[in-house]
Amino acid sequence: MKGFMKSFLVAFLICLLSMTVFADTASSNKLIVNYIDVGQGDSELIECNGQFMLVDAGERDKGTVVVNYLKSRGVEKLDYVIATHPHSDHIGGMSEVLNTFPVSNIIMPKVNNTTATYTNMLKVIQQKGIKAIEPKIGDSYKLGNSTFTIIGPKKYDTKNMNNDSVAFRLVYGNNSFIFCGDAETEEENDIVASGQTLKSDVYKVSHHGSTTSSSSAFLNKVQPKYAVIEVGAGNSYGHPKQKTLEALSKIGATVYRTDLNGSIIITSDGKTLSFGDGSVDNGANSSNDNSTNNSTDANGGGDATPCTSQSVLKNTTGAGSVNGFGTATSTSVPQSVSITYVLNTNTHKIHKPNCRSVSQMKEKNKKTYVGKIADLISQGYSPCKICNPA
Repeated sequence: MKGFMKSFLVAFLICLLSMTVFADTASSNKLIVNYIDVGQGDSELIECNGQFMLVDAGERDKGTVVVNYLKSRGVEKLDYVIATHPHSDHIGGMSEVLNTFPVSNIIMPKVNNTTATYTNMLKVIQQKGIKAIEPKIGDSYKLGNSTFTIIGPKKYDTKNMNNDSVAFRLVYGNNSFIFCGDAETEEENDIVASGQTLKSDVYKVSHHGSTTSSSSAFLNKVQPKYAVIEVGAGNSYGHPKQKTLEALSKIGATVYRTDLNGSIIITSDGKTLSFGDGSVDNGANSSNDNSTNNSTDANGGGDATPCTSQSVLKNTTGAGSVNGFGTATSTSVPQSVSITYVLNTNTHKIHKPNCRSVSQMKEKNKKTYVGKIADLISQGYSPCKICNPA
């Protein structure tokens, strides 16, 4: 009997180990792109086969938000960092990131800029001995089993640093993503004229949806099925602009926005794209088909509602509109949307990342959570009465 039990336990442990290895392998054989909600700024985390790349880090006061998000995704070191250009809404939080994680390489434009934000970042790069790489069009790099290729800038613009933005195209199997920082029409024209392959499944909308970017010539080459706009709710710039939203609608792109959807996670298995665990790309020709089944993954990214051209462009002057046009058919974010929150594990309060209470919170009590507020409330947390997260 003892011999039987021993054999049974050995067989059970072998089976359990095999299942664990299979699960880890299945998880690692994916490309995961995180569009991190940093308000009016940009930050993206790209994961592939256990390697990580961060693109930008939002404003200075978002450094902690980015660091906590990276920790929640299991980041211990960054294989690549891309600082697209010196504007603070892209590199403001970068010094905190570089001081927190070991970084192997940083790709950034070689420009002259004397702002404190930029010089502080350069000091950290020098102090840490991080290898700085100047982007060269056509250069390709491996991140796990994915490849990203530099497509811009062709030249540096001494008058407009947006056109100095590092632009690249990321490929994993049959899926592709394109990122161009804040590149405006001039840099977009150079990228189009270069003759490089630009067609991509997902387009990180340049310059937060400004009219100075996403030109028709550029969009016609990219032909994205999905467009992600990183933008702050109620921002003073009026981003995203209606003209840009109309242009995206015209080419048939389904739009996702961090001001409406919070942090957005898109996963590729090399053949299809998924939002969380639910299929986003179901093979349909129409990328404006919003009947796709989106669900929530274990990391909290999922169940986001795409912003259809009709709901985003609906003209309204009521409460909740931004610069004269509504951001959704409802003025509040649906409870099914996954949003980034900062939790105080001591007081069990839920905060928005930009809440003033977050900066006063002890690090040991601070936890970043991406998901639904209803789930947090069911766990005993309650919304902060200062920032009123919803």
